[in-house]
Amino acid sequence: MKAVEYYNKYYPRMVAEIQSPVVVISALFDEFFYDFHEMRKKRRIGTYAGINSLIKEFDQKWKCMVRLFEKSGCFYINPDGFTNAISLLYNINFIK
Repeated sequence: MKAVEYYNKYYPRMVAEIQSPVVVISALFDEFFYDFHEMRKKRRIGTYAGINSLIKEFDQKWKCMVRLFEKSGCFYINPDGFTNAISLLYNINFIK
């Protein structure tokens, strides 16, 4: 899914204030992380270099999506949130 598609799916939920922003961001991150793992399986990535390039690709997508939210006045999402989460989950440091 592209950054704009994530934005179009989750921004209305965040603005509607039916759910707290934490719940919406959590759902957004869950779907984003699921797509990351699906892409990893689809491309059959197993090496450190391969996973590093996939992380860079998804980090760019995450930051683009965050910029879209920020342009709309929604500053809840950390621009480095994806890389921080990957670093914590996998205990790796990668080249930005």
